[in-house]
Amino acid sequence: MFELPEAAGGQPKGSASPTLLIATGPSYETYEGATPGHMNAMCHKADGELEPIVCMLEIDMWKPLEDTLKMMESKGAVLVDGIPEETEGWTSSAYVNDPSGNRLYLWKCPTSRTWEEPEAAYDQE
Repeated sequence: MFELPEAAGGQPKGSASPTLLIATGPSYETYEGATPGHMNAMCHKADGELEPIVCMLEIDMWKPLEDTLKMMESKGAVLVDGIPEETEGWTSSAYVNDPSGNRLYLWKCPTSRTWEEPEAAYDQE
């Protein structure tokens, strides 16, 4: 667990309520996981009414997004906005509610993603 720098979405240095990043494994200097299964959680102070928690999950980059969503529906998940058009790049994603009503943000890595370097080809888009 460490304080997230302002440049990466954290609060200004010295804040009485810093933003914390909690990670389950090693990451690159960009906070992108260095190993499959790596998970980050960001914790911050929230004033006023709390927004529902949304868990972001990376899904199988080798399967069409639609196939993953249909499999999740067969297990009781509910699509929030229907099946989106899949794109090449870093924007294929969808929201679902699991059978308990938890909101999940499903994000599909492009096939250019490797585990040997951070965010392979990210800077080329």
